Amino acid sequence: MSTPKIGVPLGLAGPFVSTAAISYVANTVNTVLFEVSGFSVTINNVLWDLVTGINGSHVGFGIYAVTPGSATRGTRLADTGPVNSQVADAGLKITPFLTPVTLECGQYCMAFTVDSASVTTLAVNIAAILPYNATPEVFLGTAANAGVAGQLPGALGAITPTNSLKFPTMMLSN
Repeated sequence: MSTPKIGVPLGLAGPFVSTAAISYVANTVNTVLFEVSGFSVTINNVLWDLVTGINGSHVGFGIYAVTPGSATRGTRLADTGPVNSQVADAGLKITPFLTPVTLECGQYCMAFTVDSASVTTLAVNIAAILPYNATPEVFLGTAANAGVAGQLPGALGAITPTNSLKFPTMMLSN
């Protein structure tokens, strides 16, 4: 039996996904909604691709609870802490969460932050999803609370929908 994995984004995004190297606004927390259905899974790692690293820079990934029907996301369930994104670290990365998390069936929010606008990652382009990106169920957005030096906030706060995707191509795994 294969190990369950959760890719982001999921569901209807699949046929519309393409990738490109993209940069981010420093300390902005970018979010994407995802769903776990049919099973529970323990998540230990995030797999992602650093295209351009910058010495002294950091990124952070995290998983947050979601209250269905609300654009305000709950508390952080798991995170990687600040992860070095140095020039020498470019390439495919497997980054562990500080503490593994078991996700039951339901909705969750994946979050990402970077402390340098010069860092680029491989990112998804899912323009076909944007018409569905409205409150209260914001699929892609930016959080009210900021990241600091690659560390995500304890809670995201309200999520503002965005029409310009700023989220790395990644996969959660155990």
